Amino acid sequence: MTWQPDLADATGSLAGSEVYSYVWPTDLSPAAVGFEADTGVLSLAVTAHPDFDDTPLFDENRDGRLNNDGNTWHSHWVVLAPHPQCPDGGLGVVDISEGENPQLPAQGVSLVRRPSYTCPRTRRTSLV
Repeated sequence: MTWQPDLADATGSLAGSEVYSYVWPTDLSPAAVGFEADTGVLSLAVTAHPDFDDTPLFDENRDGRLNNDGNTWHSHWVVLAPHPQCPDGGLGVVDISEGENPQLPAQGVSLVRRPSYTCPRTRRTSLV
Protein backbone atom coordinates (compact mmCIF):
# COMPACT_ATOMS: atom_id res chain seq x y z
CA MET A 1 0.00 0.00 0.00
CA THR A 2 1.38 3.41 -0.97
CA TRP A 3 0.71 6.41 1.26
CA GLN A 4 -0.86 9.31 -0.63
CA PRO A 5 -0.71 12.68 1.13
CA ASP A 6 -3.86 14.77 1.30
CA LEU A 7 -4.35 17.72 -1.02
CA ALA A 8 -5.58 21.13 0.08
CA ASP A 9 -9.13 22.20 -0.67
CA ALA A 10 -9.52 25.03 -3.18
CA THR A 11 -10.70 28.36 -1.75
CA GLY A 12 -11.17 30.08 -5.11
CA SER A 13 -8.77 32.88 -4.18
CA LEU A 14 -5.01 33.31 -3.97
CA ALA A 15 -5.32 35.29 -0.73
CA GLY A 16 -5.87 32.84 2.09
CA SER A 17 -5.30 29.79 -0.06
CA GLU A 18 -3.75 26.69 1.46
CA VAL A 19 -0.37 25.32 0.41
CA TYR A 20 0.69 21.83 1.47
CA SER A 21 4.45 21.21 1.40
CA TYR A 22 7.18 18.89 2.53
CA VAL A 23 10.50 20.74 2.82
CA TRP A 24 14.08 19.48 3.11
CA PRO A 25 16.74 22.08 4.09
CA THR A 26 20.17 21.80 2.47
CA ASP A 27 23.58 23.23 3.28
CA LEU A 28 23.96 24.64 -0.24
CA SER A 29 24.14 28.36 -0.88
CA PRO A 30 20.98 29.81 -2.46
CA ALA A 31 23.36 31.05 -5.19
CA ALA A 32 23.84 27.42 -6.30
CA VAL A 33 20.43 27.55 -8.04
CA GLY A 34 20.35 31.26 -8.98
CA PHE A 35 19.12 33.12 -5.88
CA GLU A 36 21.19 35.78 -4.15
CA ALA A 37 23.83 34.30 -1.83
CA ASP A 38 23.40 34.51 1.95
CA THR A 39 19.64 35.13 1.83
CA GLY A 40 18.61 32.12 3.90
CA VAL A 41 18.50 28.33 3.84
CA LEU A 42 18.18 26.77 0.39
CA SER A 43 15.61 23.97 0.65
CA LEU A 44 13.91 21.50 -1.67
CA ALA A 45 10.14 21.55 -1.35
CA VAL A 46 7.54 19.18 -2.73
CA THR A 47 4.29 21.12 -2.71
CA ALA A 48 0.67 21.27 -3.88
CA HIS A 49 -1.74 24.22 -3.91
CA PRO A 50 -5.12 24.21 -5.69
CA ASP A 51 -5.66 27.96 -6.11
CA PHE A 52 -2.67 28.89 -8.25
CA ASP A 53 -0.21 27.34 -10.68
CA ASP A 54 3.30 28.67 -10.16
CA THR A 55 5.00 26.45 -12.75
CA PRO A 56 3.59 27.71 -16.08
CA LEU A 57 6.49 26.23 -18.06
CA PHE A 58 5.68 22.67 -16.95
CA ASP A 59 2.73 20.29 -17.34
CA GLU A 60 2.97 18.27 -14.12
CA ASN A 61 -0.37 16.50 -14.55
CA ARG A 62 0.37 15.76 -18.22
CA ASP A 63 -3.00 16.92 -19.58
CA GLY A 64 -1.54 19.24 -22.25
CA ARG A 65 -2.39 22.44 -20.31
CA LEU A 66 0.35 24.40 -18.54
CA ASN A 67 -1.85 26.51 -16.26
CA ASN A 68 -3.75 24.03 -14.09
CA ASP A 69 -1.13 22.04 -12.20
CA GLY A 70 -1.01 23.78 -8.83
CA ASN A 71 -2.74 20.96 -6.97
CA THR A 72 -0.44 18.35 -8.48
CA TRP A 73 2.52 17.55 -6.22
CA HIS A 74 5.58 19.24 -7.74
CA SER A 75 9.03 20.38 -6.64
CA HIS A 76 10.59 23.79 -6.03
CA TRP A 77 13.75 25.23 -4.61
CA VAL A 78 12.80 27.69 -1.87
CA VAL A 79 14.79 30.01 0.37
CA LEU A 80 13.82 29.90 4.05
CA ALA A 81 14.61 32.46 6.76
CA PRO A 82 13.19 33.39 10.18
CA HIS A 83 9.61 34.53 9.61
CA PRO A 84 7.34 36.59 11.90
CA GLN A 85 4.39 34.21 11.36
CA CYS A 86 6.47 31.23 12.52
CA PRO A 87 6.81 31.05 16.32
CA ASP A 88 10.01 30.37 18.23
CA GLY A 89 12.41 31.28 15.42
CA GLY A 90 10.69 29.07 12.86
CA LEU A 91 11.55 29.45 9.19
CA GLY A 92 9.26 30.47 6.34
CA VAL A 93 9.68 31.11 2.64
CA VAL A 94 11.37 34.46 2.06
CA ASP A 95 8.96 36.84 0.38
CA ILE A 96 9.74 39.76 -1.89
CA SER A 97 8.41 43.05 -0.62
CA GLU A 98 6.95 45.59 -3.01
CA GLY A 99 9.73 47.62 -4.61
CA GLU A 100 12.44 44.98 -4.02
CA ASN A 101 14.20 43.45 -7.01
CA PRO A 102 16.44 40.63 -5.75
CA GLN A 103 18.43 38.28 -7.96
CA LEU A 104 16.22 35.33 -8.88
CA PRO A 105 16.71 32.24 -11.00
CA ALA A 106 15.35 32.42 -14.54
CA GLN A 107 12.22 30.58 -13.38
CA GLY A 108 11.91 32.45 -10.08
CA VAL A 109 8.47 33.15 -8.66
CA SER A 110 8.66 34.92 -5.31
CA LEU A 111 11.74 33.30 -3.83
CA VAL A 112 10.70 29.95 -5.23
CA ARG A 113 12.42 28.19 -8.11
CA ARG A 114 11.36 25.05 -9.84
CA PRO A 115 14.33 22.73 -10.31
CA SER A 116 15.29 22.05 -13.91
CA TYR A 117 14.24 18.46 -13.37
CA THR A 118 11.15 16.65 -12.19
CA CYS A 119 11.36 14.34 -9.20
CA PRO A 120 10.94 10.78 -10.52
CA ARG A 121 7.34 9.69 -10.10
CA THR A 122 5.75 6.29 -10.31
CA ARG A 123 2.00 6.74 -10.63
CA ARG A 124 1.16 8.84 -7.56
CA THR A 125 4.48 8.65 -5.72
CA SER A 126 7.29 11.22 -5.83
CA LEU A 127 10.77 9.89 -5.15
CA VAL A 128 13.03 12.44 -3.51
